[in-house]
Amino acid sequence: MTDKRRALYRNFSPMTVFQKIFLQSYRTLAAAILITVLLVASSYFFTIILYSANRTWVAPIILTKASPRVMATGAEAFRARQGLATLQIASESLRREIAVIDEQAIAVGNLMARYDLALREETVANAAFVKSISQLKSSKMADDYRASTILAASKATEQSIDQELAAGLITKEVAARARAQVVSMESNVTSAKLGTVALSQQIHDLNSGIDTMRGDAKSSKALESQSRVATLKQQLAALEIQRFRNNAELKNKNTEIQELQAIVDTVEATPYFRIAQDNELSALFAFVPYENESAVAMGKAIYSCWAKVVACARVGTVKWIGSDEEKGFHPIFQRDIRGFLIQLDLENPSAAKEQVLFLGSAPLFL
Repeated sequence: MTDKRRALYRNFSPMTVFQKIFLQSYRTLAAAILITVLLVASSYFFTIILYSANRTWVAPIILTKASPRVMATGAEAFRARQGLATLQIASESLRREIAVIDEQAIAVGNLMARYDLALREETVANAAFVKSISQLKSSKMADDYRASTILAASKATEQSIDQELAAGLITKEVAARARAQVVSMESNVTSAKLGTVALSQQIHDLNSGIDTMRGDAKSSKALESQSRVATLKQQLAALEIQRFRNNAELKNKNTEIQELQAIVDTVEATPYFRIAQDNELSALFAFVPYENESAVAMGKAIYSCWAKVVACARVGTVKWIGSDEEKGFHPIFQRDIRGFLIQLDLENPSAAKEQVLFLGSAPLFL
C-alpha cells in the first residue's frame, strides 16, 4: 500500500459494532433474496419441464345436478326418449295394422278365389244343364204337338156330342162329362205350352249367363256376379296399396327409431347424464388431455400431491372412462386443450379441489 493510501485510510474512523451488524444483515438478506429468486425460478422451470414431460396428470372437476350442462343434458335426454317412445308406438301401430291388412287380404283373396271357382263351376254345370234341358225341350215340343193334334180331334168330337144329345143318344150328364174332358185337355195343352215357353226362357237365361261369363254382356245376373268379383279384386288391390304404404312408412319409422336411439345412447353415455340420473347431488370427474390418454385405465390409482409434485398420497381410483371429446384448460400453461372426462372414486372427496391429480403413481415417486 502506498503512503498516499495509508494517509487516506488514517482519515477514516474504524466501524462500530452496529455498522458491522447492519452490513452483515444486509449481505445475508441480499443472499437470501437471491437464493429465493433462484429457487422460485428453478421451481417454475422445473414445474414447466415436469408437466411438459409428465403424462399422468389430470385436472379434477366437481359437477352437480344444478350445473347448466347437466340440466341441459337431462332435458335433452328426456325429449329424445319422448320422441323415441312416440316413434315406437307409431311403429307398433303400423305393424299391427299391417298384420290386420294381411289377414284381410288373405280373407278377401280366398273369398275371391272361391267365388271365381264357384262361377266357373257354375258355368260348366249350366252348360251341361243347358245341353240336357235343350234335349228335354225338344221332347216337350213333340209332346205339345201331339197334345195339340189330340185336342184338334177332340174339338171335332165336341160337335158330335151336341148332335148325340139332341138325338137323345146320350144323357146330359154324359154330355157334360165329355165337354169337361175337352176343356181339361185344352187346359193341359195350354199349360204344356206355357211350360215349353218357360223352359225356353230358362235355356235362354242359362245361355246368356254362360256367354256373359265367357266375355259377352247378355245376362245382368251374370254381370252382377262378375261385378262382385270385380269389387273383391278392387278391395284386394286397395289392401295391397295400403300394405305397401304402411310397410314404407314402417321402414322410415324404424330408421328414425335407430337414429334417435343412437342419439339417446350418445346422450346417456355422457358424464352429465350420469350425474342427472345419479342419486348423489354431485359427482367427481377429471379432465384428461389426449396426450395423457395412455395413462388411463379402469381401477387405476389416483394420487394427490402437496405443491403439485411432492408428498403424494393415494386418494382413490378411476371409476368410469368417457369417450366424448371435451375442451379443458391447462392448469400450468393456461391454454385451451382437448381431451375427455373420467369419473373418480375418491376416498377423500376434498382431493377433487386440488389443481391436478396423478394416475398410477406420484410424478417424482415421492
